Amino acid sequence: MLYNTNEIVINNETAFTYIQKVFNRTYPYLNIEFTVGKKKTQYSRHKNILTNYQVKDFTVIKGPVAINIAPNRTIKQVEQDFIQLAGLHIEVFRKSGNVWSGISFTGNWTLQVQNMAGQSIYDEIGLYE
Repeated sequence: MLYNTNEIVINNETAFTYIQKVFNRTYPYLNIEFTVGKKKTQYSRHKNILTNYQVKDFTVIKGPVAINIAPNRTIKQVEQDFIQLAGLHIEVFRKSGNVWSGISFTGNWTLQVQNMAGQSIYDEIGLYE
């Protein structure tokens, strides 16, 4: 699949790890985790559990779907796109030092602002990659 910093194109065969990598390549201080409704899946790249999930394991989409992840989109907009266009529930986390924190209270912030906040926190406490 082609890499575009403003969208993630997925189909039924797309692996969750691919979606996470594309998103994280664009926003290195943000991370997507997948959920089933309100219940978390057992999949998390941070825990290295069940890394073989594909879109088709949770939903069926009729063709390729492009999820807009442009910098001016809010977390809530991206979460809604995943639900409406692909039938997938996601949660976005921001890097806070060396841990990932939920950002539900700042869901109206744009992806760019969220990513910059994560970088600022990361740099502030002196952790460098």
